[in-house]
Formats: sequence, C-alpha cells, structure tokens
Amino acid sequence: MLKKIETHETRARKQRIRNTVIGAIIVFLMVFSTIGYVIVENNTVPTEGEKYGNYTFVKGDSGWETTLKSFSNKVLTTSYVPKEVLDVDSSVVDLFYFQDKTAYVVIRSQQDVQASIDIGRNLGTIFSRMQYACFKEEENSSFCLETNLPLKSCEDADFNNVIIIIDSKNLDNSTNPGYKFKDGCLTIKGEGSGIIKASDNFIFKLFKIIG
Repeated sequence: MLKKIETHETRARKQRIRNTVIGAIIVFLMVFSTIGYVIVENNTVPTEGEKYGNYTFVKGDSGWETTLKSFSNKVLTTSYVPKEVLDVDSSVVDLFYFQDKTAYVVIRSQQDVQASIDIGRNLGTIFSRMQYACFKEEENSSFCLETNLPLKSCEDADFNNVIIIIDSKNLDNSTNPGYKFKDGCLTIKGEGSGIIKASDNFIFKLFKIIG
C-alpha cells in the first residue's frame, strides 16, 4: 500500500496543533506545580488568625483567607497578609480599570506563573477572561516557541484589554518589589518571593484593604 503524501499545508497545520497542545500542557503543569511552592512557603507563617484594620485573615489550605463584606462576601486568598507586603513600591490602582476586561498575563518563565497565581484566583471573576501571553519582544525565545502563547505588550492595552506583565527580571534595578499601572498596562516586578508580595500588595490595594 502506498503511503499517503502530505502537503506542506497539512504538515504545517499538524505542527500548529501539536504546538498548541504542548503549550497548553506546559502552562497547565507550570500552574499546578507552583501551588505546592506557595503552600510550603506559607508554612513558615503562624497559623492563627491575623488582624489588619477591619479584616481578619485566617490560614487555609491554599493560603491566607479573608472575607470582603463590601464585595458580596467575596473571599480573597493570598500568599501573604497585608503587614508583610507594606514595603512594596506601589502605584495608584482602581478596580474599575480591570472589571470586565480581557486580561493578558505576560510571562517569560515558571517563576512568573508563580506570581500570577494570586491574581488569577482572586480576580478571575473580575476579568471577563484571563489568558497567558508571551512578550512580543521575545517571540523567538525558547519559552515562547515551546508554549505557543499569543504575543502581547503594553501597546495592546485598550478599552477592552488590560495587559499584566510579570517582570521577574526587575529591569529598573530597584531592590524593592513593586508595580506600576499606566494606560491599561500593569507591570509587576520583583525577584524570588518578592514578586508574589508585589502581586498581593496589588490585590490588597485594589480591594482597598490597604491604602
């Protein structure tokens, strides 16, 4: 029996499908492999309730939990409590800018995924949709090619889309973790656990737990 000859278009289509499947699997594994990291790190914090202003934080299986009565009893789950992230360099943020937007979370490594966990689980119902993406400037990097993620930058922020850049390289050489929000683009920076602290500070400020 003669082997069926594949056209160039057929081979290219199959390769795109393989890349998409591989990318989805990689992102899935990165997200769930980091949950254990967050839980282990939190085990160093006392397990009793922590008070901050009018809020009480209780240690749960996935992190610190507090109920927001002013947001229909929404439960926040974070890796840190507010007093642990007060030294983060922060920007002015308002929940209005993130509601019902498609959020493209731009990542370049597994560590960046770790920083996005708290954002995803706390703002997933605030965004209309959340999608991982790769830096446009790094489209030929091995990470972008392996994950086959869409390419985004701050230029893609508009009325419908918000861009969240997880910047573990800490490009401005600051020693403190922090974040900046401008023209629909949020850049979260830090090294190691500092980038997770910056993410939690952003969440606390967004829901007005800290000023």
